[in-house]
Amino acid sequence: MRPNFTKIGVVPLVFAVSGFNAAVADETAGTGKTFARSPQEWKFVLGGGVQYAPEYEGSDKFDAVPLPFVSAKYGDRYTISPFELGVTLSEAERYSFGVTLGYGGGRKPKDIDSGYLDGFQDIKSSAVLGGQLRYMLGQFKSYAVAKHYTGGTKGTTLALGARTEMQATQRISLYADASATIADGNYMSGYFGVSASDSAASGYATHTAEAGLQRLDLKIGGLYMMSQSIFLGGEIGLGQLAGDAKDSPIVKDAFQPSVSPVSYTHLTLPTTPY
Repeated sequence: MRPNFTKIGVVPLVFAVSGFNAAVADETAGTGKTFARSPQEWKFVLGGGVQYAPEYEGSDKFDAVPLPFVSAKYGDRYTISPFELGVTLSEAERYSFGVTLGYGGGRKPKDIDSGYLDGFQDIKSSAVLGGQLRYMLGQFKSYAVAKHYTGGTKGTTLALGARTEMQATQRISLYADASATIADGNYMSGYFGVSASDSAASGYATHTAEAGLQRLDLKIGGLYMMSQSIFLGGEIGLGQLAGDAKDSPIVKDAFQPSVSPVSYTHLTLPTTPY
């Protein structure tokens, strides 16, 4: 099977990286209850790992997918990664708001080794427009992340969640993240619906997937600081499909776990103002 990095595996690594950066920001802030303002400097992350996860949402078969990763961040405002550009438009003591332009993974049945989706049409990859709102509530960082796929399903999703972090030791930080994802009818129909033509080609019964709750997720992870610039991390994800997604005939198991060990190096380059 050819790995689809944009659909499987990128997000867990991003969570691991952002989890460490958030932990550093909290330590800088002192209280861990506000967004700390970073100096105007470049921060680079270079790393990789592997994710063991379902081959597609709803499968009971798993794939090990390599996770190469590189990203750059300038101050508080700009973030660049292979599949997404982000700009923070507004930030205050307890909230931040930003927009993103990314690339969505799509789905190719021919790349799914189990053959569960043989007969289905490809879902094309596309540009993804996003918005992120984050707000501090005590020790929790609540967030709302919206994404709209300009091609493929032309669907829209909204993830609502909260995250908490703790510094267990001088070298070990831990985090937990719980979220619920809502999807519109286009997204649900594209990934979980079975049309008459799909049914005829695949043998599955027809299924209409309408807008609503798509999945619930709990992620628990940690980071170990080997040195000032080298880190090891890992994340366990527990996902549960819901609503019409869970009831789709292509879903072999609504419980969707994943494991993601990663390692990376962190480099900061101060910028001298003119």
